[in-house]
Amino acid sequence: KEVQDVLDTGVLFRYGFDQARSGHWKAKAFEAELSKRIGSTYCHLCASGTAALSIALASCGIGAGDEVIIPPFTFIATAEAVLTAGALPVFADIDPDTFGPAPEAVEAKISKQTRMIVAQHSFGIPCQIDRIVSLARKYNLFVVEDSALALDSTLDDVSVGNWGDAAFFSMDHSKPLNTLIGGFLYTRQDSLFSEIKACCERLPHLGMGQQKRLFRELLFERRYNNPKLYSAGILLKDARRRVFGSRLKPVFFEFDNTKGSSKAGLAYPYPAKLPGFAARLGIFAIEDWQAEKTARQNLLKQYLFQAEQCRLKPVLPSAYFDKRLNIVPLRFVYCHPQSPVIRKRMSRYIDTNWFWFRQPVVACGSPTDLGYQAGSCPVSERLGRDIINWPCVVPRKFEKRLLDLFHQVNPSTHGDFSR
Repeated sequence: KEVQDVLDTGVLFRYGFDQARSGHWKAKAFEAELSKRIGSTYCHLCASGTAALSIALASCGIGAGDEVIIPPFTFIATAEAVLTAGALPVFADIDPDTFGPAPEAVEAKISKQTRMIVAQHSFGIPCQIDRIVSLARKYNLFVVEDSALALDSTLDDVSVGNWGDAAFFSMDHSKPLNTLIGGFLYTRQDSLFSEIKACCERLPHLGMGQQKRLFRELLFERRYNNPKLYSAGILLKDARRRVFGSRLKPVFFEFDNTKGSSKAGLAYPYPAKLPGFAARLGIFAIEDWQAEKTARQNLLKQYLFQAEQCRLKPVLPSAYFDKRLNIVPLRFVYCHPQSPVIRKRMSRYIDTNWFWFRQPVVACGSPTDLGYQAGSCPVSERLGRDIINWPCVVPRKFEKRLLDLFHQVNPSTHGDFSR
């Protein structure tokens, strides 16, 4: 009720912005709750997960002439953050059973210029982070865990974020914790946290105009981002774009790897501090997290049951059956040789434009502009062509309808489905 009251009245926004000017308000409380959840005391907020990666790169001294190994099965911002630091992204292929970096592929890309490995935990599934950390120690490299799509998942009872030198998390509207925008850095190392803290404390605040646009977007998504009104929300956004055209300012960051600022020339800074109202929403989200976590894990169990009924087990990643893993899912994911048929059936009910990651370096017009060479990571490319995503973040009252749909669009399969 408190969430709904403050969103309806706008009190949260006005109070949050005033307090953000003083540099405190709820940010410190939110950081403390996040640190407690992940397992240590060193956590710092910023305005996006991409900004958190940029700060991690700066804190580790990554710059011109350095190489950073990343998976191609990722969002454009990961590569652009590396380029903005002056370093070179080097793409290593992924493991088909976790959708994270394959240790053998990572080792093959290590050179004398390599300084860091970014180990991505995809869809809530921990990657082979234990083996990647062993590689890093062997070659004296930093490891930063990309936990933007994972929170509270564990490998051998150790939460993601606690394996490498540092980890960055995202809290935008498509991530495990939703504060519309936001991210944070986490580390267990005293000296590294001192560097991170110094970088974060120098960050500027977002301007009032940008914060107002963000708050309006928050209210819009609160109303329309649900199965009942989602189509109406898309129509309204399309109408707004047609009416206002280029005068409509983007709400979220657009990264420019040559200037470290928006391609649209907006007057807001990058990276920046997290707005106070977003930190307050984060406290609401973390207070509700345990119940949300349990609901997502229960939904995963139901997906797995339905998958067995549809004879899909041969095409499911083995990570879902690995007893070393405790997965808190963001999406339920598998690759299917009949994926075009399944996607077409799903598209009548689900926005399949949000499927991740159907091509290397998602949201990039041409991955070659970022240094990716077609054919260099065949597993990523093959899995991207066949990938299916199912949401795990839905209102409880829509879960049965979603599971019925899952059974409906997945044909009962027979024969060999080798990946």
